[in-house]
Amino acid sequence: MFDKNRPETLDFIRRLRQLTDRYPGAFMVGEIGDDNGMGLAKEYTEGDELLHTAYNFSLFDKSLSAGYIKGVFEYFDAIPGNGYPSWAISNHDVSRAISRWGGDVADPQRAKQLNALLATLPGTVFMYQGEELGLPDAPIPADRVVDPASERGSLLEGRDPERVPMPWDKDANQAGFTDAADSWLPIPERYHEMAVSVQDADPDSTLNYTRRVNAWRKANPHLADAPIEFYQGVDEPLLAFKRGTGDEQVTVMLNMTGDEREFRLHNYDLIEDITGQRLLGPGEFIDIKIPPYGLLVKAADDKRPFPLPTGPQSQWQRADGSPLARDLGTDPGQSWGDAARRLLDGLTPSPGSENPQPSRLGPQRGFGLA
Repeated sequence: MFDKNRPETLDFIRRLRQLTDRYPGAFMVGEIGDDNGMGLAKEYTEGDELLHTAYNFSLFDKSLSAGYIKGVFEYFDAIPGNGYPSWAISNHDVSRAISRWGGDVADPQRAKQLNALLATLPGTVFMYQGEELGLPDAPIPADRVVDPASERGSLLEGRDPERVPMPWDKDANQAGFTDAADSWLPIPERYHEMAVSVQDADPDSTLNYTRRVNAWRKANPHLADAPIEFYQGVDEPLLAFKRGTGDEQVTVMLNMTGDEREFRLHNYDLIEDITGQRLLGPGEFIDIKIPPYGLLVKAADDKRPFPLPTGPQSQWQRADGSPLARDLGTDPGQSWGDAARRLLDGLTPSPGSENPQPSRLGPQRGFGLA
């Protein structure tokens, strides 16, 4: 017997979509957990009669490597069909990404890198609450456990650590989450130091950096539909891919580890896309130094440069110590509001325009919060 993913499920979704389409701006997203999650996500979003988009759990793995991420997207692209995907790296059922992939130390550089990665992915992307602050999993005393996984027969750890309330105000009762004497899960002291009230005042905080990155994403709506293409012959720990073509191309390089590495680049297209330098023949290469949690994003449209973070994270160098590429990113010292307004200037519709570009920028075509 089969009790899920039956053929008649598609007919039911079509009926729901007909109802949803009566309400302008309404949006249907599916969460698909199955052995064939990516295949079903594609099947359930094919055409204009089913879900607008659907996400799966492929990026919730505990391991993180360039090869793993590359494999997820290449596998999805190889599945027949033209479904519209969604991606997330955390939700309320899995350990927070900064803890899964950053270890015991919640390094802000890792948090910024992961949020930047999310902003450069195809389809719709969802950010789980607290990721914009770089929150790690919270410790839960035994007498405060709400979700005892073992008691419901699960082999997984309980989900309380990723469900602790988001801290809003460092000095407020329960970090501003509630006026009650206690919250439903204990808020650790560490969270108070990472509260919105603390990070809002720091132009280079994870929060303000994520605001700039999200504004950039909204200012580049073509990224929702542009395919992702990985540069071949690029070894661990470097993840390198591009989105779009021509004036809309965005080239991305990430060091998926917290270690500084020396690396030899052989891929001629990647070298040219990043440096503007075309190597002449076989056997040529460029030796580079990649910083811990390195993040390099080059947008072909210099009117909408990617907002790179401060510090060594964005300082990629050649072996001789010179910059790998010039004219990258924006001044990270600016307030997020000024940077966001400048990025969004290009989305201002002209007078009399019947189809202003921002209409495409709802969750179904760009970015959502979970």
